[in-house]
Parts: sequence; C-alpha cells; structure tokens
Amino acid sequence: MDAPHPSRPPEVSGDAVEIRDADAITINEALTIAGEHSFTLGKSTLQRWAKFWYDRPGGAVRCILVTTRGGNFYKLSRENFQAWLFDQKQNDKSRETPQDLARPHETSRGPGRSRETSAESGETASRIKELENENMQLKIDVGVRRQLLERAKEEMEGLRSMTDTLLRENGALQYQIHHQLGPASKSEVDEQQAPSVDNPPQGQTVLI
Repeated sequence: MDAPHPSRPPEVSGDAVEIRDADAITINEALTIAGEHSFTLGKSTLQRWAKFWYDRPGGAVRCILVTTRGGNFYKLSRENFQAWLFDQKQNDKSRETPQDLARPHETSRGPGRSRETSAESGETASRIKELENENMQLKIDVGVRRQLLERAKEEMEGLRSMTDTLLRENGALQYQIHHQLGPASKSEVDEQQAPSVDNPPQGQTVLI
C-alpha cells in the first residue's frame, strides 16, 4: 500500500537563494501588489520576469522555484518586488520586458518606429550641421578679432616709435639753437647792462 500523501507537500527550492516565509509572495500576489500601485503588468510578463530573476541570482528581485507534487511555481521577495515596482514607475518602464534587458541595443522595427527614428535622425543631423556652422562662424569671428588686435598693436607701436623720434629730434634742435644763439645773447645782455660813456650816471665823474 502506498504511503499517504502529506496534507502539505514540502517545498523545494532549486537555487541557493533564500526568501523568508513572511517575505515570500506568489506570482498572483505580486500581480495584486502591482495593481495596487497602478502598474500595468500581465501574468505571462511577470512569469518571464520571474524566470529572468531566477536564472540570474543577485538581480533586482530574489526569486526561487518551488517544486511540489502539484507542480512548480515561482516565489518572489515582496520587499525586492515592491522596490522593483517603484523603480519601474520612476523610470516609466511599464512596457519593459526581460527581452529588453537581454537585448538593450535592439529596437522595434515597426513602421511607426522606423518613421520616428528617421525623423529623430534628421533632427539630429540638422542640429549637428547647425552647431558646425555656429562653430565655424565663431572661429571666423575670433580670427577677425585677432587680426584687428594685431593691426592695432602694430599701429600703436608705430605711433610710439614716431613719437620717440620726434622727441629726440626736438631735443636735438633745442640744443643746437641754445648752443648757436647762447654767446650772442650773452653779449647783448652785457652791452645792455654796461654804463654808457656819453651818459654817465649822476654823481659820477668820467675821466678821459
């Protein structure tokens, strides 16, 4: 005679990940929590997520596979799942699936997406061209300003050199004039200061 089945078959986890009984939730319970947080998530999508987390221990949500006589099912960590829900809502990832994580560089190839991508590419190319033109204009402006500054500097140096030359020439002329006219001016001053014989000063006798 076969041994009687226990009223509650033992649960066996196929992974080293552990989840406390108080923290463990089923797929259906996780869907209920998602609904309470106004997060759209289908059962089949969540099951794929559960398999994704189970195959990658240490991921966002701890997950174990429970094996019973009635079948296999996943259990999730309530705490991890709620944190994952919050992250998904904050980053607007309600439509993200495990396949999106596995292939992060692949995008939808639908007609709408193709048109959107083409429009974005056109806008990006236009913006790049605009920035290149602005950069070129900036380089031209900088070059013109640099030329103007160099020209002004050269003109200032020329004026300074011309001023120095004029000052030196003016000093030389003043020296020459003073040197040439100095003795004559002194004689004239002496003659003007000497007493006249014809008109001697009063009170003085001139002997001849």
